[in-house]
Amino acid sequence: MNIELVKEEISKKLGSEVELKIYGMRNRVESFTGHITKIYPKLFMVENNYEQKSISYADVITKDVVVKYL
Repeated sequence: MNIELVKEEISKKLGSEVELKIYGMRNRVESFTGHITKIYPKLFMVENNYEQKSISYADVITKDVVVKYL
């Protein structure tokens, strides 16, 4: 998987609702649902009514973050 392909795919989905599964240390998994609000060269922003998360494209490629479009 290429980082440019990931950027292109996510930028096409700007404004879409997504569900993120964020795999952290010690086998912790965090789920987060929100909308893609901003696209930057190294990361993108997902926010809901309560908080926002910044996700790097590299985390998507390495599968530390899994993006599911709703």
